[in-house]
Amino acid sequence: MIGSFTTETTILSGNELSQNYIDFIEENQLVEPTDHIHYWYSDAAFDIEEGVYFFTDEKVVVFSNLLEEPVIIIPYEQIVEVDFQKSESDWVDSYVILSLEDYSTISIPVTVEEGGDHIFFNDLRKTWGAKVQIINDLSQYELEGSLN
Repeated sequence: MIGSFTTETTILSGNELSQNYIDFIEENQLVEPTDHIHYWYSDAAFDIEEGVYFFTDEKVVVFSNLLEEPVIIIPYEQIVEVDFQKSESDWVDSYVILSLEDYSTISIPVTVEEGGDHIFFNDLRKTWGAKVQIINDLSQYELEGSLN
């Protein structure tokens, strides 16, 4: 078990992930082999299993053994809005808030360090928006095809 090792305090791009983080992701089957991780953040002080948050081209992943459901994988199709709650302090995380189609919300802490909160939010919103647009375009195409 990987579990205990010190985590980074900044967001990391997928290309910056250490082998420990990659092993953790693979051991917990959090991504598919074709997934590309955009950004990663952990708010855990010592044990990575306390909080890991990242997103790929296809989904958002929340992992925390402090939650009732330790692994939450949210495909972009289930997200109806991506919002941002900026921290008023340099010492407290901001939050990215996902509103889901089942009317629930997921709050993801993101560090303010080095502007990581803005980087994470802006890229997630852009990635989600592009994916949703592709899905909407495909649905419209299928609808038009069935009308002919």
